[in-house]
Amino acid sequence: RGRWDALSERKRMWVPQSHTRFSWIANHSDQVLPIGHTNFSWFCTAQNVEEEERIRGGGLRRGFLDAKHGETKVQDVEKFLTRDAPRLLEEAGRLSELRAEETSPYKHKYEARAILKKVHSQLAACDPAGSSGEIGMKMEEAKARTELMLGINFYETEEVSQGHKFLTEAEALLSAISSKSAESRCHADYMDCLNHLAIISSMRDEQHKALELLLRAREVHRRARAPSSPSDLLSPMEKQLTTTCFLLAQVYQKVGDLHASAELCVETLDRQAQVFTEEDWKAQGDEWVKNAIQMSGYSLSMNDFESASMCLGAAEAASKRSKEESAPENFASVNWGWGKLFIALLSNGREKLLGNQQQKDRKLIFQGIDFHLEGVRANVERRKGKKFPEQVTDYESACVVVRGIVNSLDKVKEFYVLDGFCTEHIVVLQDISRSYKYLIDFCNNTDDVCKLHKRRIDLLEPVARELNPRAFDWLAKELWYEIGEAYRSMLELKSSQVERGEKKISRNKLAALGEAAIVSYSKFERLFDP
Repeated sequence: RGRWDALSERKRMWVPQSHTRFSWIANHSDQVLPIGHTNFSWFCTAQNVEEEERIRGGGLRRGFLDAKHGETKVQDVEKFLTRDAPRLLEEAGRLSELRAEETSPYKHKYEARAILKKVHSQLAACDPAGSSGEIGMKMEEAKARTELMLGINFYETEEVSQGHKFLTEAEALLSAISSKSAESRCHADYMDCLNHLAIISSMRDEQHKALELLLRAREVHRRARAPSSPSDLLSPMEKQLTTTCFLLAQVYQKVGDLHASAELCVETLDRQAQVFTEEDWKAQGDEWVKNAIQMSGYSLSMNDFESASMCLGAAEAASKRSKEESAPENFASVNWGWGKLFIALLSNGREKLLGNQQQKDRKLIFQGIDFHLEGVRANVERRKGKKFPEQVTDYESACVVVRGIVNSLDKVKEFYVLDGFCTEHIVVLQDISRSYKYLIDFCNNTDDVCKLHKRRIDLLEPVARELNPRAFDWLAKELWYEIGEAYRSMLELKSSQVERGEKKISRNKLAALGEAAIVSYSKFERLFDP
């Protein structure tokens, strides 16, 4: 009895605070801790001295923390593989897709993991003896799928190392299964496994290993799909190929192959646009629009104006399907993209005029693809209009392009207002100013050239005066230098007119231009003072 009283007293002793204690009694060490998994089970649940001594003396059996889910031998293997295991895996998959509250984001994934661990344990306990032929194949497929789902589960709950371990084991099984199975589900699982292993490799900055895994996934798809069969982009295997293309585009960019990355990005966008539902567009439409606009920018760097136009036309069509609240920003981005395209077209013509352009033998990203979106070509035709030139060769065609630039960028300014989007607003103004500057090279009339410089000054100087140079140092420098350059150019042009006797201009007016140039350059110079 004395030993029992001692043990009872010890049950009321203070227990060090740790993650195993209930937080609501953390500051009340005199209370009896509730029995359960949250405290030392061998300390609180002992019912007699012999039991307490047996546990504390060692000999803890394997799996004692999860005794009821320990390895139990499956009696009817065929029934388990054909009915029970698929049902449990389906339930785990359903739980993995559920959204949880922000306070416990992985709640449902942990519930799914418990089911997967149970299936994994039961599969390990299946007697392989006599499990040959169809039953043996089903057992291998069930093991591979369970380990794949466990690997993804651990990865999605930020336990990457454990996830990588399960995915590696699944990859070995799926590789063997895929080589002798004709079922598309097996090939889709194998591609899914390779995709996730590639993600982890890329996270670890092992880009070439990630690239090798993704290329293997594409090869699995190529071998598995019959050449004559129609492409069902909603099938599991085709969905995985879309993911593979998406990941390859990112990995190729990281290894420096920008052209391959661009081609795969276009392929991904095209595949997504074919299968996106209305809900998909609401959820992922903004990202799709951004990627299409980025592809337009890459196309411009290759002087591929046709591809750039199609990307922007697709982005505009997709903007109408995305979330209503993000539509203004999307349309502003699309308009800015069109402005950039027209500026690039104007610059291209200017370089040819000046004889500075080097011929670029570049491959088109795509030809004739409209991303399977309604209205893409109509958007392109509407933006360009009937009189829009394919190339800028003279002052008249340059003026048409500049009008397109100004019309597009004026719409951008309506969204990116100065009070709230200071940087964006000023960059838009600089784009308009640059278009006027490029137009000058096509203009032979000195008065018209001066008017274009005056437009640049009127556009930039009011903003430069309001700008806080401490907050926007580099923008202030760029603005004042460009303003000074415009004033100086006007002074030189008007002085030359006076020297040639073409025009009479008062000295006061010339002096005012010179003084304005000096003031602007001085403000630019003072921005470099410590």
